[in-house]
Amino acid sequence: MALIPRSLSARLVLVTTLITALVVAVVVVLVQVYLGRVSESDSTELARARADAVASTVRVHDDGRVVVLESGADSLDRDVWVFDGAGRLVEGRLTGATGAAVRLLASRGGTGSSAVGEQVRLVARPVGADGAPTAVVVAGVDLTPYEDSESRGLWLSLVLGLLTVLAAGVAAREAAHHTLAQVGHMVRSAQDWEEHDLDQRFAMGPPVDEISELGETLDHMLDRIAEALHAERRLSDEVAHELRTPLAVVRAEAELALLTADPAQQQPLRSIVEAAGRLDRVVGAMLDAARSRHDREATADAVRVLRQLPADGPGVTVSRPADGAPVRVAASPDLVRSAVAPLVDNALRHARSRVELSAVRRGDRVLVAVVDDGAGVPEAEAAAVFSPGRQGPDGGTAGLGLAVVRRLVESVGGTVQAVPGPGGRFEVELPAAD
Repeated sequence: MALIPRSLSARLVLVTTLITALVVAVVVVLVQVYLGRVSESDSTELARARADAVASTVRVHDDGRVVVLESGADSLDRDVWVFDGAGRLVEGRLTGATGAAVRLLASRGGTGSSAVGEQVRLVARPVGADGAPTAVVVAGVDLTPYEDSESRGLWLSLVLGLLTVLAAGVAAREAAHHTLAQVGHMVRSAQDWEEHDLDQRFAMGPPVDEISELGETLDHMLDRIAEALHAERRLSDEVAHELRTPLAVVRAEAELALLTADPAQQQPLRSIVEAAGRLDRVVGAMLDAARSRHDREATADAVRVLRQLPADGPGVTVSRPADGAPVRVAASPDLVRSAVAPLVDNALRHARSRVELSAVRRGDRVLVAVVDDGAGVPEAEAAAVFSPGRQGPDGGTAGLGLAVVRRLVESVGGTVQAVPGPGGRFEVELPAAD
């Protein structure tokens, strides 16, 4: 499996090349078998024609003597042999393995053929008188030219086959590149779109092939997703608006009661005011998230937002970024403030003596970090702290604060994470503004 490339284009080229190579191999084998059969048939026919030509010059006398009318070494082909009825050689010379094969074929007394390795093809032709064979003519054909032709055909087939495989691989690569280029463009476009950018579409026009049909299907799916997200955002906005009025009433009533309450009742009332304030900030963050999705052109200076955050804690020193070059993010100031403020509140609750805020640009992203010298987040809890109602190590709950932080950050195409290790560290990555 490790040899199989991960790229679809490479797999298409590999499969095409392998199939072409297999087909070419089969074709080369079939061509060689065909050429072998043709060579065998042609050489046999040529040898038979020679034997017939010589047989027409053979005469058998009444005393059984065999005479060749055109006798002599120069008159007969050197690959023709004539035997009488007793198997004696009348014309020709027998040498080596060829001579043994010739004598064996002649001794059979009838029509036949054989081959001496890949060197000579032999054909026997009986010559008869009164219907009885009285002599045998054996003719041979040198197979060297046929073997050379087969060898040249093999090399030519291999070269043409190799060129065919290479051409098929190149053609498959170009076809895959051309076809998958549209898919690659769609992937890059989808990666460039932010989650809140719901108006972008592939817009490939009327479908003319499978790729454009896929683009049209994805456009329809994006339309349905956009409608669902718009409905969800409208609901969040309406719920947040509906919650703010009763929250304001609860807080005002608690603050009014606190003015005339007995000392024993003041602490519960302060807790109510504090909880109402936290809930009001959560509702405000939800409103900011709903508004930010409709305000894609908003930008903010992250350093300035961090310097304006109300971060106070008893016995805790807060270190903010120094004034300097602005670090701009592609989000509204209210959204950045709403996203970072819960992280700062969390750091103030857990820090021993120090909280540090920073904002640094890294390429096309801006890293906002909130660091404290508290106990930190265990590695097993790093991903779960952003879940609503998640109980922390100190027995408290994250509530909706950190869950809303993640929702706010992701609404503008950012990410947020808790970094395990000594001390608490939360990192927010936001898209940088051009």
